[in-house]
Amino acid sequence: MKSHVDAVEVHEEKRVRVHTKHTSTVRVRSAARGVRPPPPPPARGVALTARAVRSQDTFSATIITDMAEVAKKEETKVDTELADEVDQTGWAYTYVWNPTKDSYTTKGGMLVSPAEGFKTSQINLFSFERPHMRGFHYAWLSFFMAFVCWFSFAPLMPIVRVDLGLNLKQVATVNIASVFSTVFARFIMGPLCEQWGPKRCQTLLLGWISFMVFLAPTVSNVASLAIVRCLIGFGGATFVVTQYWSSMLFTKDIVGLANATTAGWGNLGGGVTQNIMIALWNIFKSAGCSEEQAWRVSFIVPAVIVGVFSLILRFTSDDSPQGDYMPLMKAGIIEKKTAAQSFKGGFWNPNNWLLGVQYATCFGVELHVNNWAATYFKEVFEVSPTAAANMASVFGWMNLFCRSVGGFFSDLGNKHYGMQGRMWAQTLGLIGEGLLLIIFSKQQTIPLAMVVL
Repeated sequence: MKSHVDAVEVHEEKRVRVHTKHTSTVRVRSAARGVRPPPPPPARGVALTARAVRSQDTFSATIITDMAEVAKKEETKVDTELADEVDQTGWAYTYVWNPTKDSYTTKGGMLVSPAEGFKTSQINLFSFERPHMRGFHYAWLSFFMAFVCWFSFAPLMPIVRVDLGLNLKQVATVNIASVFSTVFARFIMGPLCEQWGPKRCQTLLLGWISFMVFLAPTVSNVASLAIVRCLIGFGGATFVVTQYWSSMLFTKDIVGLANATTAGWGNLGGGVTQNIMIALWNIFKSAGCSEEQAWRVSFIVPAVIVGVFSLILRFTSDDSPQGDYMPLMKAGIIEKKTAAQSFKGGFWNPNNWLLGVQYATCFGVELHVNNWAATYFKEVFEVSPTAAANMASVFGWMNLFCRSVGGFFSDLGNKHYGMQGRMWAQTLGLIGEGLLLIIFSKQQTIPLAMVVL
């Protein structure tokens, strides 16, 4: 953001002025002592130590050590003065220089980087401090809830299929409709995040999903089922908001892990929904509902929960380390952007298309398995709907750790080889996924199939 760049430039200009003053002072002191003055102190955050010099006697070494101590005190004074240079007027959150941590920090003590818009370089899973960790937890939790709703039909499809008289071809058509709409929604939601901020976009999507899941009990044929699932599928764009949100909160050296964790824990909803929806079906059936009534009523529960959470998210979270986008834009604190500008910038970037193709093969396969797994186990291994749903959930549960592992290797690759390192990490992951899915399709027993899945 423009204000951040200006703040950092002022920050560095001040450093140059103070360092020049410091050097002149030390030269005068050095001349009086008859020794050569030291070079300017190093960049902020690096403790100045006595350098290796050729000393001919103990007296000279003592003088040099004394000079280093003086310079270190001057450096601390420099950092204290610089801490006041970043203009944080109008921000919802402000950050102070913490000499003991040699960095700006949040009120809770998390390290932040002014050079990267006061994003944090830490992930404290047990913290809900605003804005960084609150945004982190809301990002994955909102995507998790969206995923639960998005694939809420999947574990119940063996039952819904019988009640609506669908064949496997019609089930496949409905599954395609459920993921087809999310492609367009994601193209739209990315640029809107730049204009409205991730918090408002996520609230909008969760509200939409909640309303559409309320309509799920009304489906009566393949056409109405396909339409409702297609409309619910727009909620898949919560992934884009989740990734954008976490990217705004974490520095580049840790953003891969942050993005992978928020995405992975969000995708975990694809596995948990298999357990939740079939459990709700069994509960309502035990309460006296017929099988058909039970699956219809089951959708009300996630619809209500997601609707309530969308309001909580709207009023208890923030878009960025400085606060919400729209008030900051109106005040001229950050640069105002439009969705059209953001779309043009992203659309013509060849790296985006390359990553998009790779992601389509990865996530596309995941969506396919999430939609079909319960039906596959029911048809191939002839187990009960409950057993089929619980076995299918294993595939989604792997997101609990696998995405974070991928993010770790992506950051590691970026550290050593830049963007090419990230590309290699993703490519190797895709090859492994493809090979294991081929092996899974050949399994004839449930235990081996579960292990490979």
